[in-house]
Amino acid sequence: MGCQNNQLMETAETGESGLHAPYRVVTERKPAQGPVQTRLLPTMDLTALGLMLITCDVGLLKPDRTGNNCVGESSEYTVCLNEPCGARNGGWSSWGSWQSCSVTCGGGLKLRNRTCTNPTPTLYGKTCVGNSEAYAVCAKTACHVVAFNAHGFHELSNYTNAFPSVIFNEGNAYNPSTGHFTAPVDGIYYFTTQMCCQANSGLNFYLEKVSENISAMTRLTATGQTENAYAACTSASSSVKLTRNEHVWVKMEGQITTSQFYEDSTTWICFTGMLTQEL
Repeated sequence: MGCQNNQLMETAETGESGLHAPYRVVTERKPAQGPVQTRLLPTMDLTALGLMLITCDVGLLKPDRTGNNCVGESSEYTVCLNEPCGARNGGWSSWGSWQSCSVTCGGGLKLRNRTCTNPTPTLYGKTCVGNSEAYAVCAKTACHVVAFNAHGFHELSNYTNAFPSVIFNEGNAYNPSTGHFTAPVDGIYYFTTQMCCQANSGLNFYLEKVSENISAMTRLTATGQTENAYAACTSASSSVKLTRNEHVWVKMEGQITTSQFYEDSTTWICFTGMLTQEL
């Protein structure tokens, strides 16, 4: 340190677990008197060493050393960085109420908020960690309810059966005059038809998907029924993806006479369908 045969004392900052105040390591060198001795001085003793302490913001740490006829400076300064004075970190408020659903029908989202105001962070404080918004799925009634059920036999000239007795027709997508179901919206639909034939007779029928302008047809099912001893029924079902204004109908294979089909109060020829998922 530039001193020979003279007393020299240095100080440096340290910390001690479980203590409430910073301590300084004080080393005394007295070569003429024996080995080096080290001791701890608490904060309350630092003023005696000529040190200036601060607890917040930026300051200077001034460790001193003393001795007789030493070469060099007796003091040196080090910048010390502390937490800003008066800094207050932010905290979240309670969550607010859920807002209304983003849609009036079908599936949507609802939103709620919270704010970093409990407390509000100061200029040098830390802001809140996390999201200020939360979302949840909300489900409303379906935007379009489409379903029908009809029965009876009335075969038209194009071999389509128009089921004339309508039990219900929610959404008015089924036309009993033409036998056409017309999709009001894009979606996945499900249809079932049942046909019954007389004893010693038979018939064949199809569920068909038909383009909007009736120019293209796609068979969804192909079913036949033949019975010898008694009148009997068979059914066919299919799911299908339809775009708006496409059709589904029940097509017979050829003209069916009254001696072939069978229906009474306990056994119905019927056609039913519904929208299962709007797209």
